[in-house]
Amino acid sequence: MNNTHPLGQLIAQVEAANGWSDVDVARRATADGYPMSKSNISRIRIEPVKSVVPAQVRGLAAGLGISRSQVALTSLASAGIHVTQEPNSVEDAIRRDIMLSEAEKKMLLTVLGAMHAAHKGGVA
Repeated sequence: MNNTHPLGQLIAQVEAANGWSDVDVARRATADGYPMSKSNISRIRIEPVKSVVPAQVRGLAAGLGISRSQVALTSLASAGIHVTQEPNSVEDAIRRDIMLSEAEKKMLLTVLGAMHAAHKGGVA
């Protein structure tokens, strides 16, 4: 990965982990109601970040299958503003983990949901 900024690295890592291309990310974002083109994704991945645009954050999060907060924080870091944020819950940590594929995230979140349901129901 020869990207010069954290947001470009994040995009490349998620694409590599899932076998996706910029076209795939753009399709996923558009399917979720956040129209983005392949050229938008490529430009965001390659060019320096000068500003953080909410619509772009929402589109990238949808396209990459990760949280908006992760995209926003990484966008800020790419613009030279570093904010540290610890996961608020196990669910947040799973959703923010770029090394997990979408299928792995779904599986872990399903298991976590079943554990919470069992705990609430008094099942040990």
